[in-house]
Amino acid sequence: MNAKRILDFIGQLTCNNNREWFNAHKDEYLAVKSDLEQFTSEWIAAASDIDPQLASLTTKDCMYRIYRDIRFSANKLPYKDWIGIILAPHGGRKSRHGCYYLHFQPEACMFAGGVWCPDSELIKSIRQDIYDNADELEAIFANEEVKPYFTSFDSDGALKKVPAPFPKDFPHPNWIARNSFTFSIPISDKEMCSPRFFDYLLSLCRAAKPLNDFLNYTVDNYKH
Repeated sequence: MNAKRILDFIGQLTCNNNREWFNAHKDEYLAVKSDLEQFTSEWIAAASDIDPQLASLTTKDCMYRIYRDIRFSANKLPYKDWIGIILAPHGGRKSRHGCYYLHFQPEACMFAGGVWCPDSELIKSIRQDIYDNADELEAIFANEEVKPYFTSFDSDGALKKVPAPFPKDFPHPNWIARNSFTFSIPISDKEMCSPRFFDYLLSLCRAAKPLNDFLNYTVDNYKH
């Protein structure tokens, strides 16, 4: 993967977010898209050795389109200023399961996992399972393979107080006072462009898997 070319293209698109510029640089975009498709295929294959539930995914399942849906948005810029790839069991970007997400954006790259914006009933189920199995989740975050990368859920999107019916003195209020259950780590542009990046990405996947497994136990048993 030529990460520098990808990030350079996104940076240029961010400064020239209009159809005229994009159409004039369509060949550059198609080269970036082809590179990302090949990378995604290789990532699916390698990540499937870590999480076998990913094996049936295709590149189309996992890649977000560069085009923005502006129908109901006040922001009428036609293109995203980022590129995302998401590996998740049972559908990739359409899945509700815990995921492995890679975000390309100059000076804002990151890797993330977990369950993002589940429906209200699933939120309640995940909160309850976290409360009932807090010792298990605590052990996962303390695991030597997980701890160097993820020590808790992301702070953004957290609620101001522990929701009912959970006690206010729960020792990990930030685990249940939330509506998304994600964890992430920033990646520098230098790291993204390193020849060792793919090995690093697989290390992040290995660290994310126990947390995704914990969350997916609830998702798999959720009745909607």
